[in-house]
Amino acid sequence: MLELTPDDITIEAQKRAGHPAPDGIGWIMSNTEYHKLSEIGSSSLKHLEESSLHFENKDLFNMDSPSLNLGTAVHTLTLEPEKFEEEFSREPKNAPRNTTIGKAKWEAFNEVLGDKTPIGGTDLETAEEIARNFRAIMRDYLATGISERSFFSEEMGIPMKCRPDLLFQTREGYNEWIIFDLKTTKDITKMARTIEDYRYDRAMAWYRRVMKANGYNIIGTVLAFAESAGTEHSVKLRMLNSEDLATADTEIDELLQKHQEFKRTGKVTGMIKPIEIFAYKKSLSN
Repeated sequence: MLELTPDDITIEAQKRAGHPAPDGIGWIMSNTEYHKLSEIGSSSLKHLEESSLHFENKDLFNMDSPSLNLGTAVHTLTLEPEKFEEEFSREPKNAPRNTTIGKAKWEAFNEVLGDKTPIGGTDLETAEEIARNFRAIMRDYLATGISERSFFSEEMGIPMKCRPDLLFQTREGYNEWIIFDLKTTKDITKMARTIEDYRYDRAMAWYRRVMKANGYNIIGTVLAFAESAGTEHSVKLRMLNSEDLATADTEIDELLQKHQEFKRTGKVTGMIKPIEIFAYKKSLSN
């Protein structure tokens, strides 16, 4: 495996939650600790795209939802199943909130929930089925891959972070790595549209960028999709092409430059953007 020296680590240990991994590959910390850090991560790019003020106030927009909890549960059950019980708590069964017994069950549940993520019984069953399929199809990658490590870098004076779902070393002793990112989607036949809608291409370019700054040669970025709707929960692996990643890299350059200017001047530019509400009609007429 690639061994990193202390000089390769761009952020000092005393400034970070967690600790450097003993094998020299990234930092070990909980998902909660990672998301509390102030560095820009891939999930914050959508806020930065709107404006630096959106990014500075991103906590206003980060609301939990059942769909997000399902995705997080799938990740945990696939990559770190031993941590599921300490991070999630199943919601009460047969507990209507408009009944005395139901209210009592929910009150008791909330009293002991703490920092755990609540998940309904149906969502838990779905997450378990999807994780089972991921683990079957991605068996060889999961067997030797490294999951949930955090990495840090800096560009233009802007602190950055990333936390790839899975890092896979293609050949032992060689600095050649593939990044895997696990995703759930309601319709797996529309993967390309999902990538475009949620800008997964830009997120993967961000991962690659931060990893490169840490000395890793990333030779592939793979999105692992599982269908969340229905009962089949099909799994498909798709590698992003270099042209799309290069385009995303150019966007990231522009976002970082605008944010750097904001940090220097305190002035926001480009927050109000044009919109073509009848663009779809134009495309139909052409």
